[in-house]
Amino acid sequence: MIRELSLLALLAVPGCAQFRNLATTDDGSVVLFSTTQRQTDTEQYTWEKVFRVDAEGLHLVEQRERLPDAANFMTNFYRVEGAALSGDGSVLALITRRDCIWPGSSCSLQASKVHTEIGSEVLWGQARLSRNGRYAVSCCERAVGGGFVLQDLVTGTTRRITYWHTFNPRNIVSSTGLVARGSLTTATVALIGIEHEREYPVSAVAEEVMIDDGARMLVYQSTLPGGSKQLTRVDLATGQETPFFSAPNLTLVGLSNDGSTLAFLSHQRLYAIHTDGSGLRLLTKEEETVSEATLSGDGGTAYAVADGAIVKINLETGESRIVVNVSPTLVSNPPSVPVAGSALCASAAHLDATFRLRLDGQPIPTLFLSPTKMCYQIPWGTVAGFHTMTATIDTVRPFEPTAPSEQKVYIQPPYAQFFTHPLKFPEWSLVPIASHDDASPVTFENPAHAGELIHFSMTGLGPVSPAVADGDLPASPSVAILPFGCSFGEHREIDAEIPFAGLASDQVGFYRVSIRMPARIPFTPAGYVRLYCGVAATVPNGGLQNRGTSVIVPVAQ
Repeated sequence: MIRELSLLALLAVPGCAQFRNLATTDDGSVVLFSTTQRQTDTEQYTWEKVFRVDAEGLHLVEQRERLPDAANFMTNFYRVEGAALSGDGSVLALITRRDCIWPGSSCSLQASKVHTEIGSEVLWGQARLSRNGRYAVSCCERAVGGGFVLQDLVTGTTRRITYWHTFNPRNIVSSTGLVARGSLTTATVALIGIEHEREYPVSAVAEEVMIDDGARMLVYQSTLPGGSKQLTRVDLATGQETPFFSAPNLTLVGLSNDGSTLAFLSHQRLYAIHTDGSGLRLLTKEEETVSEATLSGDGGTAYAVADGAIVKINLETGESRIVVNVSPTLVSNPPSVPVAGSALCASAAHLDATFRLRLDGQPIPTLFLSPTKMCYQIPWGTVAGFHTMTATIDTVRPFEPTAPSEQKVYIQPPYAQFFTHPLKFPEWSLVPIASHDDASPVTFENPAHAGELIHFSMTGLGPVSPAVADGDLPASPSVAILPFGCSFGEHREIDAEIPFAGLASDQVGFYRVSIRMPARIPFTPAGYVRLYCGVAATVPNGGLQNRGTSVIVPVAQ
């Protein structure tokens, strides 16, 4: 089945995970998550929504239209950024956000931006629920400042809690109504209820704290002298502390209701361990990258965003399966200007072998394709001007990272561009990818010399002779036919000798330009000379322009 995807949203999607804010129940039969993606073949909004996966499949839980509230210089709470869920799934808290209508106005810092909706109850800020759904802790209602509030959702009574430096996504409030809070400066942990508070001395500053559902024990994370993170279990009846695990890199994920099992992330891998120190195990594959995870209340199931997809993991058997697959995404615009015949490369995420681009409905040559990068060629016959670019994929995915509108792209007239290193050296100039005759790279450690022939990789020089078919390499030397020239010096005072400017013999859509360095090089004290190259091209208004770019070439002193 072919899916046609708009490139507009493809190019706008950031490189972060497509799925976020996982939440599950006690038995792990349900998982909620938020995403800006929309389901395939729907007209859903392209901002945050909450979805649910259960035994019957994937369902949209909540999405909202964006509406202005001009009187308050704000929108409505249209961005549904996440959800909290009680253990039995009967209580749902939706975390929503609104925006300033005019960014930069006074509302940007002062107005409340986030609230949590639990039925008809509204809590300002982002809330976490106890497993029984009776208690909620809310935090951070404004862009700057705000506070923490514990609320009994049955009686409506509340208590404001002194700020603490972490707000862990899970397990900070028990079903007995106690909040576990660490301290910024002292080795203490406080248990705070609506009407009372108790402080426990511990052995180190508790940076993160999780409490079990019955408030019988807690786990806190601290930093050891060498910088590693340590996990310690505290029996709240006796005060006994048991350090049970340490690692250089560690993020708490979730604690089972009875406090026996803890899940955590270390170096973007998901692990579980019993809080007596036994049973440490890797839950995801060694090669998978995990961005976030959650643990069921019974400690038997974990969900993780692994390599972009949502996977469900049985902790007893270790079995895992994908429950929501990731969609392929181009995550950046190509750094080069699109010109007919030339190659473009863009970074990507989760591409597969079925991903293809089309220009005005016609397939365009794919030159290179990997999960994280795609290179393609603009067809030779493409005229300068606006064209429609779309993408196709013949694997069925639950979400498409796109909007139904098609992307209009502007194909430029010929425009000479160098392929460059990511290094930017003085005055934000670019260092080109160039080589000596022996194919060794030109660098500041291996610079060009006076009179030497240097070979540059370029794009955008326009048509060639003899002509070459789309996607093909030249069968014989194929030279650029538009007027093309280069010059050296800050003021372009030395014309360059160019023995060859034409298609590269080993890469489709790339040009090879051989330039002889001048006999006397006007280098700077920094050890480089500026080189400008341009091509004379006809622009849409009929005029002739010299279109090109400059770089700096490392040269011998």
